This record gives sequence, structure tokens and C-alpha cells, in this order.
Amino acid sequence: MIKIDGSFGEGGGQILRTAIALSAITGKAIHIYNIRAKRDNPGLRPQHLTAVKAIAEICNAKVEGLKISSKEITFIPGHVSAKNYEFNVGTAGSVTLVLQALLPVLNFAEKPIFVRLIGGTEVPKSPTFSYFRNVLLYYLFKMGLKINVNLLKHGFYPRGGGIVEVELEPSKLQSIYYENFGKIEEIYFEAYSEGLPEHVTIREINEAFNVLSDYNISKELIKFNKKSVSLEESKGNIGNFFFIMAKGSHNAVLGYDSIGLKGIPAEKVAREPVQLILENIFKTNAPLDIFAGDQILIWASLAKGTTSFRTHKLTLHAFTTLYILKEILDIKYSIEGKLNEVSRIIIEGKNI
Repeated sequence: MIKIDGSFGEGGGQILRTAIALSAITGKAIHIYNIRAKRDNPGLRPQHLTAVKAIAEICNAKVEGLKISSKEITFIPGHVSAKNYEFNVGTAGSVTLVLQALLPVLNFAEKPIFVRLIGGTEVPKSPTFSYFRNVLLYYLFKMGLKINVNLLKHGFYPRGGGIVEVELEPSKLQSIYYENFGKIEEIYFEAYSEGLPEHVTIREINEAFNVLSDYNISKELIKFNKKSVSLEESKGNIGNFFFIMAKGSHNAVLGYDSIGLKGIPAEKVAREPVQLILENIFKTNAPLDIFAGDQILIWASLAKGTTSFRTHKLTLHAFTTLYILKEILDIKYSIEGKLNEVSRIIIEGKNI
């Protein structure tokens, strides 16, 4: 049995999600201890519980220690079953983070599979659904993943209730190579709110244009979308997010987002992701943003061939994920660069 120290590196839920997914895929039993040891509320939270329960059900696993606040679990996987599933996080736990753990496992089913997830689609400290669909899936499509996702309803913190449906057809994964973003071919951003005054999204859109104007980007390259749903229409669902993405001349896509929270001015909600994407483009010209540089690592390790890409900043999340991939899959990889700086990551896929 493989033993994983959950306090390694960033010491958060990423270790749990990656390790459980790899256990289900490889059939190797694992014991994870010190789960989320470096978080203010260590142990399993609802979204982590949902991810482990979902994977356990899909691969008919035996699990010990599966409860809220548990700091260690033992996971003994069985065989992946292809059928229709529905999982409810129960709060505004992140649907996109649960999907990060689920999707690699679903790709090893014997036939197409359907999953319905209920929870938070736009919550703090996790990717928005817009980022998941437009950036992460963009690269996974390039790697050969056959997937269709449909957002039926947004879910904001703390109420949740968002609904996402996923249809996935198992496929063989291929490596990718990305060196530079290139020149901007299109910039798209969106401001969305429910149950809030319309001026919130208007201010976010205006701030995005203000920041972009300092870089002399042609307005012909810029597209945007703004939507405000009234409190009556949202039926009590209240929340806001801002998302921006850029397409480059070297077939790369970058994306950054933020969640509107009480006490944070709308201008700041928009400003920070816009500044990040411009820094990414003009300072490093890296083709993968901070988050994609972490999230595709498990996919690259499972793919055929050698994946190589530059990322805007090597994060502790990515460093931690590579450690887990090495422990369970024994992958060969190299990093050219330092933590929190532009870096190149090279992974020899196991062709599983």
C-alpha cells in the first residue's frame, strides 16, 4: 500500500484529489494521512468528501475514514463502472474541483459515462465554471479528451445549488507542446451576477476596459459579455464573478478569474485578473497560465509521449502535484525554473 503525507508541499486538497484519482486509475491502494494539514480547517471538507465518495462509487472502492474533518483515509480501489451518476456536494463546495478529481477516472471507464454534479460553480479558491470550460477543457481537447459539459445553473457561495452535467467518452490521451503564447488574437471577458444591482457588472466591465486601454490593445480584438440576473429571477441565489481569457497566435489560451465577495469593490474584482493576464502575456509570454500549468499535469502523466510547456509561474500546487505523480506513477519529469517564476515543465507520459 502506498502511503502519502498530506502535509507535503502546499498541504491542501490537491494532494487528496490527485492521489485518489491515481489510485482508482492504477488500482493501487493508498493511505493518506495529515490530510489538508496546512489549512485553517484541516481534514476533509464537503467538496473533498464528495470527490472521494464519487470516485469510490465509480471504481467500487473500499474506503476507511471517510467523514468530515477526517485527517486520514485508506482507499482500496476496484473496477471502474460505466453508468449514470449524480453527486451532490451538499453546500457551495466547488464542482470544478470535484471534476478535477473525477474526469481522469471517468476517462478509464469501459464505455461513455454521464455525471450530474450539484454544488458551487463559482466559489472562492477554486476555478469558475467559465475557466474550467474555456481554458482547462481547451487543453484537454488538444490532448484528445472527448467530453461535453453543460452548465444548467450557477451556484454561488454559500448557498450552492449549481448544476453541471458531463458526458465523457473514454479516449487515449496524447502529449502536447507549448512554448509561447504569441501575439493576442482575441481577448474575451465576462461579468456575471445574480441577485445584485446591475451596476456591479457594469463597473467590472468598465474597469476591464480601463486596464486594457493602458496596453494599446486594439478594440477590434476585444469581446465581452455582461449579465445581471435580478434577485427575483435568481430566487435568492446571490453572487458575482469576473472571467477573462486571451487567445494567442500560437494556439494557446490563457484565463484568469475572480469571485465578487462582500466588501470587495467591483473594480478590484475585475482589475486583478485583467492585470494577471496582461502580465502573463507581456512579461513572460508563457502559453499556459498559473492554473492550467498545474491542472494538466495529471493528464500529461497519463498521456502518450512527452508533454512540454512553459507556465507563467511555477506554483506550489504544481510542485506538490508532481511529487504525487512521482510517488504513485513513478513518472520522469524535469522543471526548468524556480518556484513563483516562469518555468518549463517536461513530463514523460506513462501511456496508460
